[in-house]
Amino acid sequence: MDEKLNDLLDFLERSSDLKTTLRSVYLKNKKQESTAEHSWQLSLMVPIVADLLNLDLDVDKAVNLAIAHDLPEAVIGDIDAVKVAENIVSKEQKQALEKEAISKLSKILPGQSGKRIFDLWDEYEKAETAEARFVKALDKLETTFQMAAACVYCERTDILATYPDKAVRNFPELLPLLKVIKSRLKKGFEEIGLEWKEEFNYGLD
Repeated sequence: MDEKLNDLLDFLERSSDLKTTLRSVYLKNKKQESTAEHSWQLSLMVPIVADLLNLDLDVDKAVNLAIAHDLPEAVIGDIDAVKVAENIVSKEQKQALEKEAISKLSKILPGQSGKRIFDLWDEYEKAETAEARFVKALDKLETTFQMAAACVYCERTDILATYPDKAVRNFPELLPLLKVIKSRLKKGFEEIGLEWKEEFNYGLD
């Protein structure tokens, strides 16, 4: 038992690097958000949004998916949407790096514990279950909400305004939340003189 608990502490020590892994998202105090802060807020949103929208989901599983989805960033850092859009890192490279990272992390844990962590991440990535599609869409919505509040990516309005669209199309039950977030985002664009283009309107129609 001591060996297993030592493995647990090693895993927690390594995964706690998420607390200092910074994302390209800023909070209200203009501080860069950490991946741990993002994962916490996403995990908090999961049961609340599922309840408010009366979604028929395994909420416990969805919370676990939210907790696990960005664990690879403890190893490789955050590879954001701009880097992928500008071909600094390809989508395939990002996926390969993340899979290698979660494999390393999950192998720290003994037996089924490590497999469970890997399987949660893998389920999220494949997005074949309703819970995974829900969390993936909510992840993009949470990020868009945070970016809109701080007007991050204003130099790439195409990314900011359309970031959650594909994921929400795969889980359209979240359209009501997308509409509210897009409405706030559009208002923010207008307040600082940014053009709101026709292609940004998904969710507002």
